[in-house]
Amino acid sequence: MREDVIAGFTGTGFATVPPTIAGLQLLGIFGTNGDGKNSDRVAGGPVFSNLTNPPTFGTGWITVNNGTATATPTQGINSNFLESAGVVASGWTIFVVARTNIGSGNAIMMSIGPGQSSGLVLNPSNSIISNHPSVYLACQALAFTPNTDATIDLGAGTLLSNWRMYGVSYPAGAGARSYSVYDITGSVTKTTVTTHSRAAAGTNFVNFGNSSATNPGNSYQFADIAVGGFTTGVLSMPDMQTIRTWLLGVCASRNGATGF
Repeated sequence: MREDVIAGFTGTGFATVPPTIAGLQLLGIFGTNGDGKNSDRVAGGPVFSNLTNPPTFGTGWITVNNGTATATPTQGINSNFLESAGVVASGWTIFVVARTNIGSGNAIMMSIGPGQSSGLVLNPSNSIISNHPSVYLACQALAFTPNTDATIDLGAGTLLSNWRMYGVSYPAGAGARSYSVYDITGSVTKTTVTTHSRAAAGTNFVNFGNSSATNPGNSYQFADIAVGGFTTGVLSMPDMQTIRTWLLGVCASRNGATGF
């Protein structure tokens, strides 16, 4: 079994050579098959740890539960990558391969929290957009309506139970920013300019799942996550499509996520 060391991160037994991913800070490729490595792939990167309770591991993914209807969020992974002042100043991008089988409500795939939590969310029946499935950015203290300004309508009939690749970016600078949400599988971008009241630098971490005990609301739903990554700086859609092409081979070789 070979080990590839490409563009600052280490991968064991990858089916294809990893591309260069600008600003990559952490990368999780999950599951019990393949190399079975569920820790951070970035050389010298942070060490992943569980939130209150660990996720459930499938052959090519983890299942995170952001809590229950009557309890605070419990399951998921803290990457232990700190959203420092420098990270905020540089901007950032999250990308994730995920799915959900929920019938209603919100499934949070990745988040930055717990203070002023930001979450990348799947909703199978969004009432604001004719009850279509959607992916959107949910944040505390955001000066916009998430269901209209930062939501991608994935289209009637789209099955969120199928694996898809999504993303969200937060550009460098101060004040109002052009947040972008990405349906990378469908090559669609939705951008909105807004002001986000962030928690103090050094308060938040990048999470697989949701570490916030209060918001986004109704966040007690299950999601399966095959891959999650975080970069400093904003990746373009072509950048993310290059990553997606590589990950299609990686995930297929692990008997996990396919077709995204």
